[in-house]
Amino acid sequence: MMEKPFCKTQIPRSAPGPNTSALPTLIFSVAVFFLLPAPRANATGIGPEVLLFTSPTVHTIASDILLVPSTLFEIIRLPMGVAEVVLAPLPGLTVDSGMRNIGRGLQAPFRTVGAIIQLPLRILGRIF
Repeated sequence: MMEKPFCKTQIPRSAPGPNTSALPTLIFSVAVFFLLPAPRANATGIGPEVLLFTSPTVHTIASDILLVPSTLFEIIRLPMGVAEVVLAPLPGLTVDSGMRNIGRGLQAPFRTVGAIIQLPLRILGRIF
């Protein structure tokens, strides 16, 4: 009986062993990683002219970034204002300050969204 010729769909009778061609590459990569010295950083200090030039820009950008959380924390004024209005008969608490806090607390989400929308524009305006 004649054997059929080998084609791509047939599995050969003697299958090869596990693929070990990746092992030398792995060994070489690990050896290179551990045997070559790490590059040294050539850090030089920032000169005073660069510091004077960038300092106002960095300061104003940081203040623009900090505007977002400060407007976000104003939301706390809403429950604080409600508590002031409810507890107004106690000494030191007035309805007027409670209503003012309620108003600021209601405006806070809109101010936060406005600050978030304006943030990229402010940063780009400070840089360019």
